[in-house]
Amino acid sequence: MALAYPERILLFNEDHAGAGVESGFSFHEHACGGNIQPLTEYGMDALRRLAANQRLTSRNFSDYTYPLIKDKLDLVSGFGLQEKQEQFESEKMPRPLYDVAEQVYDMIFTRSIYPSDCTDRPIRVAVLRQNRLELERFFDEFSNGDQASPLADAIVLQRYDPASHWSAVNIRRRFECKIFLYPVPHSTEFMDAWNNRNILKFFRLHRLMSNKGSQKQGMLPSLMSLSEGLHELAAGRTGTARNGKRGA
Repeated sequence: MALAYPERILLFNEDHAGAGVESGFSFHEHACGGNIQPLTEYGMDALRRLAANQRLTSRNFSDYTYPLIKDKLDLVSGFGLQEKQEQFESEKMPRPLYDVAEQVYDMIFTRSIYPSDCTDRPIRVAVLRQNRLELERFFDEFSNGDQASPLADAIVLQRYDPASHWSAVNIRRRFECKIFLYPVPHSTEFMDAWNNRNILKFFRLHRLMSNKGSQKQGMLPSLMSLSEGLHELAAGRTGTARNGKRGA
């Protein structure tokens, strides 16, 4: 999304440093000589200290993030110390950090287990598999939940197999799904790039290939469709799938 849209984006890691969303990037290798070590002058630990001392502002927030794409995509590294994470979990979401980040960035992405604590309801994306029990559990909770604050605004089917009986079309029909539904197929190249912490190079390379028209289907077009849908949701242009058909 950062390569395709003008908005400034922040990836917010609520996991350990080096884990979660940041595990696909190589900045730790440059900063730590190849080893994942707590870098408390950056990331969650540093931002929490500044917020606790009332020194965190929109002017200095980005100084404590890792720039992945200059002026386009930054990352807040996760916790470097176990006691810090335990303190964070006991307090749920670090609202002061998000409040300041929202003054700097157009879009913030995070994997959070405490979405309901946000002052402004975020866009929620459920990442599911083509697994019957998992799908039944999700849609049961979704249908019985608060319609004013739904469990999810969109669904991503990860490692999607189009040949499965549990296809996006059949899932939508079976569960009467009316929200965005995006199947994202498995990609061996993506998996290898992630494990090699070379994910930015992967996206740049395949974006060039896509521009040349050499890639018509697979993971990258699916991610582009997902990015477009999330961008529309964030912009407020649409909040539900058009006629229940958006994304699948």
